[in-house]
Amino acid sequence: MHNLKNPFVIGGTIVVLILAGLAWNYSESIKEKNVIERERIEANERMKEAELQQARDLQEVKLQAERDKEQERLAAIGECSENAYTNYSTDWDANCELIFQENRKDYLRCFDVNRLTYGDDEWTAEMCRKLNPAPKRTDCTLPTSLKEKLDRYLKEEKDRCARL
Repeated sequence: MHNLKNPFVIGGTIVVLILAGLAWNYSESIKEKNVIERERIEANERMKEAELQQARDLQEVKLQAERDKEQERLAAIGECSENAYTNYSTDWDANCELIFQENRKDYLRCFDVNRLTYGDDEWTAEMCRKLNPAPKRTDCTLPTSLKEKLDRYLKEEKDRCARL
């Protein structure tokens, strides 16, 4: 006990306790600063990741819009080409019908004229059928110049469709 009454021992002990307290306080302060810094770094990383995700999402939206636009363009080309072919077929069949009607008129004229001349309806009908064969009303064989004109029109329309 004798040593405890010595003012240097008491003062030294107090100094050691104060220094220990300061060291502990400093250590806790460093720990707190490290926690705060780690939280700040993690928050920055989360923010950067969120920004990257937002950029990826925006890029995906743009890509999807481009894909949608391309699908619409292809659908328009398909519809245009289909309409071109429908018009081509309709024109072809309309020309077949005109040729059929003209041949039918020629056949009837032939029949009327030759029936009076030869008097044999069966023979006249057979002869007129040979002279004026009845083409099909649709999907017939058109004269070359008309066929080429319709084919050229179809090609031009398909080319126009491809430029959509």
